[in-house]
Amino acid sequence: WAARILPGHDAPRQRSGKEGVYPRPKVTSTSRSSPPRRKRTVAVSRVSADDVAQAHYFVGVIKEDVQSPEIALPYYDQALAIYAELISETPSDRRRLDEYGMTLNAKGRALQILRRFEEAQALYQQAREVRARLVEMHADDPEFTRQLANTVMNLGTIAIQQGQQDQGLELWPQGRAFRVAKLAGGV
Repeated sequence: WAARILPGHDAPRQRSGKEGVYPRPKVTSTSRSSPPRRKRTVAVSRVSADDVAQAHYFVGVIKEDVQSPEIALPYYDQALAIYAELISETPSDRRRLDEYGMTLNAKGRALQILRRFEEAQALYQQAREVRARLVEMHADDPEFTRQLANTVMNLGTIAIQQGQQDQGLELWPQGRAFRVAKLAGGV
């Protein structure tokens, strides 16, 4: 049927006696005169610690979206541990600080969804400090101001979810003020 419907495609194999088992092609052994096969190795040295941390972050994001926030937490933890070590080596690295703040915020979001508000609040506070530092170091980059504003508003949301409406309602305008100040030319 496939050959008739889709030109260039082979018809499917016929099933053998057992349901779900297709006939396998016969494998012939190689003669001793064949050259030995070389093992494939992965060049680990080409993968940087930054790449590994970023991979853990993205796996966490995917696991959170596709499966659950709980399953994503270990991936965020691995990324955070790597970033913390890398930042201790180069404390002013713009990219590392940005990705560290992004991962702190992502783990905070996952914990917030799981209603683990105190833990989420602590991570958002760390993200706020990292992002405020980035705004201070790179005042010309509006993206860092936007990220800081988001984290401050996340802190406001957590406060409200914990029954601290006054604090939450103070934090939301602070986050908005960061954005407005940046658009007006200040920070």
